[in-house]
Amino acid sequence: MNDGYDEQYYYLMRLMQRLLKCPDGLYEGYVLYVISSINKSNVSKYREYIANLDDDIRVGLEEYINNEMN
Repeated sequence: MNDGYDEQYYYLMRLMQRLLKCPDGLYEGYVLYVISSINKSNVSKYREYIANLDDDIRVGLEEYINNEMN
């Protein structure tokens, strides 16, 4: 199998597993983040959602996402 495919597959699986643990207040944003990671045509929906969030929730969501990626 192609190593690039394997890496992307495992990355998406980690995103989906993390979805199950996502705090309630961040759930909708994280779902949109996962969808935009799978289908790049949905990135604008995610960005629009993020732009309309309160600062505290936006920061929490960004921290949740960044903690997973590190």
